[in-house]
Amino acid sequence: MADYAEELLAKRQAFALPEVIAEIIYVLMKVYKVSRTEIANQVNSLLEYADTYNPDVMRYALSIFAEEDVLLQCLFPQFHRQNCLHKCGA
Repeated sequence: MADYAEELLAKRQAFALPEVIAEIIYVLMKVYKVSRTEIANQVNSLLEYADTYNPDVMRYALSIFAEEDVLLQCLFPQFHRQNCLHKCGA
């Protein structure tokens, strides 16, 4: 399975649903106690190989997430539209 995932990423055929990215972020924060900055860096690296909805907005949201204590759901504009970042205090 890992070989197949690596092949998809290499061909840039992977798609990461925002819900999956949210789960990754949650687990990294709560279970593994990874810093916001490191999470943002790693998710941005993932987005270099996997597509997602509104990738530019996602990258912008991750930059805010890395520096400020914003709610996780503010990363996902399809739930709250693109102005969510402003509503969440960013």
